[in-house]
Amino acid sequence: MKVFLSTIDIHANILSRVALHRDYDKPVWAKARADARQLIHDVLLMDVQQTSLVITATCRFMGHVALNKPSNKIPGLSARTSLWLNVYQSIDYQDPQEISAVLHLVSEASHIDTLNMKTFEKILSLESVGEAYTNGGAVINAINNTLSSMRIGFLDSVKNVVDYSASSQLMDLLKDPRVGKAVTLLLLAPVDDFHSTAKSLIGQVFNVDGRLECVRALLENLPDPSLDGLVDFLNKFCAYAPSVPEACSLSKSLVRCFTDVIDALCSKPDGLLHSHRFPRYDDSRGPASRMIELWTLMSKAIAVIFKRTPAWSIYFDNTEMIEWMRDALIFGRDMLAQWQVIEGAANAFWQNQRKKSQGKADIFQDLSAIKKKMISCFQDVISELTRWLRLTDEELLHQSFSLLQSLLDLFRKTGIRPCDAVLQKLTKYVDSARNDIDQIRSRLDTSRIASLEETLSSFNDDDDEIEIVSVKTIPRQEKQVVRVKNNLKPPILKKEGKEPRSGAPDYVKPWSSYFTDKDKAKLERSVPPMPTLKKDKFLPVAPANQRSLSQKRKQYHNNEATSSLGPRDYSDLSESDSETETPAGGLASLAKKFAKSPKIKKPVQRRQIKTLDTQAENAALMRMQQREATYRAKMRMRPDVSGLHRVLLSWNYDHDGPTPPGFNGPLNFVPDTFSTVDQFCAVFEPLLFLECWAQIAQSKDETPEIFEGKISGKQYIDHWLELDILFEANVRKDYYLTETDIVLFRHPHTNKCILAKVKSFMSNYQNLQATVRCYLNTGVEDPGLHIGTSWRISKVFRYVLLYFLCLL
Repeated sequence: MKVFLSTIDIHANILSRVALHRDYDKPVWAKARADARQLIHDVLLMDVQQTSLVITATCRFMGHVALNKPSNKIPGLSARTSLWLNVYQSIDYQDPQEISAVLHLVSEASHIDTLNMKTFEKILSLESVGEAYTNGGAVINAINNTLSSMRIGFLDSVKNVVDYSASSQLMDLLKDPRVGKAVTLLLLAPVDDFHSTAKSLIGQVFNVDGRLECVRALLENLPDPSLDGLVDFLNKFCAYAPSVPEACSLSKSLVRCFTDVIDALCSKPDGLLHSHRFPRYDDSRGPASRMIELWTLMSKAIAVIFKRTPAWSIYFDNTEMIEWMRDALIFGRDMLAQWQVIEGAANAFWQNQRKKSQGKADIFQDLSAIKKKMISCFQDVISELTRWLRLTDEELLHQSFSLLQSLLDLFRKTGIRPCDAVLQKLTKYVDSARNDIDQIRSRLDTSRIASLEETLSSFNDDDDEIEIVSVKTIPRQEKQVVRVKNNLKPPILKKEGKEPRSGAPDYVKPWSSYFTDKDKAKLERSVPPMPTLKKDKFLPVAPANQRSLSQKRKQYHNNEATSSLGPRDYSDLSESDSETETPAGGLASLAKKFAKSPKIKKPVQRRQIKTLDTQAENAALMRMQQREATYRAKMRMRPDVSGLHRVLLSWNYDHDGPTPPGFNGPLNFVPDTFSTVDQFCAVFEPLLFLECWAQIAQSKDETPEIFEGKISGKQYIDHWLELDILFEANVRKDYYLTETDIVLFRHPHTNKCILAKVKSFMSNYQNLQATVRCYLNTGVEDPGLHIGTSWRISKVFRYVLLYFLCLL
């Protein structure tokens, strides 16, 4: 093999020229050219496969070194450097077959970026790594040199094809499924040359610019090969990222490109899944049929990123990691926000395919199974996202916690329970963070810990058993145990004036488990009824500071527990009665009477009830106390006025009239006193809305101060859309925004607008940044709030928080 490869290196120039150059495009050379092309393809594919094999062997070798275990040697690697370059230089733009072959070859290794020497520092100085290398550093150099030989000249050769080809010719080239898939892989690649090559080719064919536009153009015009490329890329990532010391560049490319993929598929109103042509519900291999596969792989990929990032972070500075970690969280947010769109496409496809063959009930059963499968894909995401709650960067910590909270809320709303391992992990984290005063193990503040604990408590629906042991002192010291089982459920946050419902506790009769039917019949026939004991006489008495809690949680019924003596006690007590029976006649009876000493009747001791205080050891009551403390802590926090924000931000700023859009509330006189909270709200809520709308109408008559701002990031939280805004030039130094400001976003070209509430504002010497929140729901149209778009921003009015608090 070495001799053969050496021959290829020597004759690389003439071999590539005969196979690809136009001078040999003659019938007499046809057979030789076909054989030469196949040989070149096989040799270059061998380079790609061998490179991947050596990388895997190197990572496995380094893992064995870290564990002090023997390992196999790393195989040799020698690339056909001159052949790669000659092939690129000999490509003819009029030969689509060879262009297709080259694009396919390069795309096979497009996901592998240059290896970082720092990540392999443990083996750089080792000498016994393989026969073909002097040390570990030579292995990394050989891999990087091979990867470099695959890239040098590739961008220039494809640009030469693009410059000298018509758009129709390139379109015919992209229609080849193998080429469409290869171009998609190159567009997702972390290598700049590959990424730029794909953008130039797509831009020339579809007249688009930018990554998002290129992704959308591929999906819209070449849906099947594009989805093949997306699925192949995710599979390669899930196999490659866990096996190498770090894959940050590949992860960065994935989260950014797939954020654009989700935007192109699901964004309103022009997302591809919202159209009628793209999904092809009647096609068994159409895009809609592959949504579940794509969703599953995306969930698996984001879970790998959350899991592997702590190990990757030791090789990079914080500033290098923060940017793409933020992109990873945005990708997770976009997935969470658009899962229903993908679910709708998958459901519509399945319903269209199975509607004729099955009944309606079976259809809905499978439709619910699709939703359960999609949400269950987030199980690993939640488990691995917990690692990011230890971040020191405040913005990343906030976004990580928000994503975790939103995932748990999704599980709760859909009725799907997270796996026990996830709940145990999060519960352990909360318990540790509650006692972590110095915030060594957790960076979350008290309010967020309380919010997370409250969310976790909603999944704790297990029945807790309270054992109340009563010890009865009877003549022979026989003991009976009475077990009372109460359904203790998590506290429900109720509105003022309403009491929680409580079910009647289920009591087990004392003798149902201890006596046979024969014993019970005997007792009922021979023993007079005993006085019944009220339950409240032997239940443990709670301390004074906990009685109110117990009364609210459980209303015990005055059931009676019947007490009776056992069979042995009955025989002892009836022994004295047997002495009064008529004795037998004659001397035998007389001798029996005098031979036995007189029987003294034993006094029957008074039965007593002893109670054991098991409250200190009762885990259920401890959890109830913790939840009550969490509820009280939440009530002391800043009140939630998001309901009023939703009303304000749903208004159309361009609406004309004295009342806000959709306003139909009656105006009532203000009475001197209010009997209920609902009456207070009914009076003041319409007045508050009219006051806010009056301020908005007044702002229309004034000359607003308008600044240009660009959207640098966005994330979804339920129906809210949070935008990161970077103000552009010409902003005065003393300009500022507060959390009570309502601002207007207006597109400079389409003139569409939307209201937003300021969440945070930051000013420094270089730029001004702000985070705002918009409300997107049914009836509120997204004017096109995409990342990278510019908007005209003006302040509308500033509300007074006291107005909001008066309605709570």
